[in-house]
Amino acid sequence: MNRLLKMIPLVVAVSIVGGCGPNKPGEWQEYRPEGAGFKCTFPGLPAYSTAMTVHGTTLHTYLCEYPANSYGIAYADVADLDRMAKAELEKWLDDSVSGAVKVVGKLKKARAVTLMNRYPGRSCEFDTPEAGIISCCRFYAVGKQFYRMIVTGNTAFVNSPESNAFLDSLIVVTQ
Repeated sequence: MNRLLKMIPLVVAVSIVGGCGPNKPGEWQEYRPEGAGFKCTFPGLPAYSTAMTVHGTTLHTYLCEYPANSYGIAYADVADLDRMAKAELEKWLDDSVSGAVKVVGKLKKARAVTLMNRYPGRSCEFDTPEAGIISCCRFYAVGKQFYRMIVTGNTAFVNSPESNAFLDSLIVVTQ
């Protein structure tokens, strides 16, 4: 369990500080990376990057970053995620929120969510006061994959219909 929790700060940090996307939003389009097991909509073509976690797993990140805001999704294959008991998985998702907040700011709100009426998750919003931004994250456990979606910017952007549409656009697909 500890090795899983140590991945959370890396997932969040890569989301907030990394990535090169288009300089201005374009037309919203469905994006389905080959072999990734998901599709979602982005306001342009996201930049793709990978990073190795301290546990030797690959973190895949897709990010559209603009001067004042960003949209991103990252996922990693996590051993044993699909074998956790329900209570353990719920705690792991709660710990994902706690880990994200420790890295970047102060928790404003959090709640349980479900993806596609099937996969458990968490939604949280947090402040990063020193950067003058807020972020809304959604974490989902889907089989052996852990997904994290994030929008980052000012309050109006994070609470905008476009940001909510992005966060609601994740669909797990079979290969």
